[in-house]
Amino acid sequence: MTVSGQALADSGISYISQLDLALIEVVSDGENYTSVPGSSPAIKGKMKMFLNAHKYGRVKSWALWPSIQADDTPKKQYQNFKYSKSYPIGDRPKKVERELPFAIYVQAYKTYAKDACNQMASRLRNEQGYSNEEIFSVDRVLSVKVRAEVSWEMSGAANDDPPPVQVDGGTPGANPLIKPVSINCKKAPPIPPAVTGSAVVVQGYDPINFAGKCQMKLNGSIISNVPGVDVTFRYVDGTGKESDLKSVTTNANRSATFEHKYPLGPGHKTGKVRIVGQNFNFTSNWKDYDFECGAEPTNDLQTFLPPKATLLQVGAMAPEFQYKGHICPVKAKMIGGYKGRGKVSGKAVLAAKGQPKVMKSYSIEDSQTKYIDGEFVLPWQSVQGSLQQTVNFELIILNAQGAQVDYMKKSVNFACTKTAAVGKLGVGGVTPPPTQPTGKTVATQAKQKIVILAPRNRIRNGKIRLSGAKPDQVHSLVFLRKTKNGYKLHTSAQLPQQMTGAKGSFNLNALSGGDWQLRVCPPGGNGQFTGPQQCKHANFYLPKKTKPLGKVKTPGKPGPGPGPKPKVYKIVPGAGS
Repeated sequence: MTVSGQALADSGISYISQLDLALIEVVSDGENYTSVPGSSPAIKGKMKMFLNAHKYGRVKSWALWPSIQADDTPKKQYQNFKYSKSYPIGDRPKKVERELPFAIYVQAYKTYAKDACNQMASRLRNEQGYSNEEIFSVDRVLSVKVRAEVSWEMSGAANDDPPPVQVDGGTPGANPLIKPVSINCKKAPPIPPAVTGSAVVVQGYDPINFAGKCQMKLNGSIISNVPGVDVTFRYVDGTGKESDLKSVTTNANRSATFEHKYPLGPGHKTGKVRIVGQNFNFTSNWKDYDFECGAEPTNDLQTFLPPKATLLQVGAMAPEFQYKGHICPVKAKMIGGYKGRGKVSGKAVLAAKGQPKVMKSYSIEDSQTKYIDGEFVLPWQSVQGSLQQTVNFELIILNAQGAQVDYMKKSVNFACTKTAAVGKLGVGGVTPPPTQPTGKTVATQAKQKIVILAPRNRIRNGKIRLSGAKPDQVHSLVFLRKTKNGYKLHTSAQLPQQMTGAKGSFNLNALSGGDWQLRVCPPGGNGQFTGPQQCKHANFYLPKKTKPLGKVKTPGKPGPGPGPKPKVYKIVPGAGS
């Protein structure tokens, strides 16, 4: 590629003539890309330059150096690795041609490579809504362009003030001597297991010469990778029966031992049992048992099993509010479910950020399912940086004694949407053009095919009707009032925040007369409601309410006395519609 100076009095070209293969690895910790190993290869090759001062000029000086640029990342120039030369008067050539080697070692590029990976991760979070788990679950490769940068000064009238010139280098594939250079943003390494070993010993005995009550005694041990690890587990037998939830904490020697006993009914007992981890993924080896129990019947292993947590759903709720130029959800809706495995009682708890939010007593039968629900106010004021937060929610099942017997955990990400991207809110009275959907947004939009049939235009009732909504599909509802500056969010305790299915309603008395907009938002992934750009909207007009005309006196016979008591009539707009 040739670049000319002023008045075409001089010209120059530079490019990469040879480039070695280099794969640079950047290590991550599951939240950020952290470092480049010292053993990473150098970026090495050769740069070629040709300068021509033509008829009226001479080359006074030149400089040549390498640069690199990863995908969607600013260029990094290495002028400290440059070659340069100045020529004295009387020894200035008309042409200069050079091919020079270069090498950029790991100490020089490691910060740039790490920043390129972290910038890529930031784009995935902010533009495509990826979580850290999604970003760091796979290797992500960035291609790197290596260029030769050149500047010169030549004599002659056209070069009194020549601009420095930077020229692109070679492209992999166009020249067999040019091999690709890339940055591999490595996935997070697997987390070492918290529990490294477990074992159980089974004993059966009858304290009265095998003629009375019989018990199964289980002695177990657990080993962790560090001291002080809280471990929960269950005993599971060969038929799939499970015990209640057990909890232990490993000591300074990274181990915990324990014993549990279960009464058994009479008869010959054979089978196998093992430990199955609940908060960590581990199992012990199966242990067989074979013993005889006495004739007196007792409760077996599964008679008093506690309920099992089966459902935990969380989603952002309407309404939303404006905060720092964004539209943010105010609350999250929590729904938990649990199934009985015997007639027992206790309490169910919904917690957010480690704090109980709702507690409900239960009395449940075998195979019966019960639910608990509640709301959690999202604390946006404490969020720093980009307006998104990940909240941990828990469903905790307690027995009648208050001990935890089961639980379920779920992490949900909530994000605000920039006001400028919310065209349907009419911010500033201007509706910007729709953005091109990408990634997960396309998948969400593909599912959403609803049309708002009512309310539309002038209305006389508070009916909501949707076309294309499934009977069990939940949508959030947002009402917006038209003002001089566009549509503004309107909240009222008398207005519904969501609806299920294709039909719903709202209280007309909660709205004043004028122009309004209803926004219906579909649910997205993980039970969260989608952003405003995924919502459908309908504009409608509510007639202004007319003041009552007052009392109207009915005619009657004239005569003494107060006469009949007058009836009172009121004119109600829209009556009979």
